[in-house]
Amino acid sequence: MKRITSQLKYVLVLFVLTLSVSCSTEDGMDGEQGPQGEQGPAGENGVDGNANVTSVVLEGFNLVTGVNPINVPELTADIFNNGFVEVYASIDPSAWLTLPIQVEVETGGENADGSPETAIVNGIELLAIENGRVILNSIVEGTIDLRFVLVQGTPSTTVVL
Repeated sequence: MKRITSQLKYVLVLFVLTLSVSCSTEDGMDGEQGPQGEQGPAGENGVDGNANVTSVVLEGFNLVTGVNPINVPELTADIFNNGFVEVYASIDPSAWLTLPIQVEVETGGENADGSPETAIVNGIELLAIENGRVILNSIVEGTIDLRFVLVQGTPSTTVVL
C-alpha cells in the first residue's frame, strides 16, 4: 500500500509538471480567413421612422431689453404637454449657441489695479415655454437669429411622491 501511494504521488507530480510546461498563455498565429458565405434572404421593408423633430428658424429677430415673447405656431399643445423644446441663438452666422448666453458687464466698481470691475451674467435667457410661444429675457438689444427645436413626445406618466 505504501508503494502504491508513493507511486501515485510520483505520477501526480509528473502530471502537474507536464501540465504546467505544456500549457501556455500565448496563442499561435491565426489561420487564413475562410471564404465569404452566401448572401442571406432580404428582410422585409419596415415602416419609415420619424423622430418627430421639427426645427423652426426665425431670422432677424429684433431682441429688446426685457421680456421678448415670440410666437412659434409649430409649438403645439401636444409638444407643450408631452415633448420638449430646445432654443438656440445665433449672433454670428458661424455658430448656434445654447441659452442662456452669458455676457460680461461692468458693475460700476473698480478692481485693485484700477481697472473696471466686471461680472458675467445671463445676457439672453429662456424665461418660459408656453403653448404656441417662447418667452426670452434679455439685457442686450440687437438683431439675432433663433432656432427652436421642437420634439414630440408621448403622454408622460405622473408619479406621485
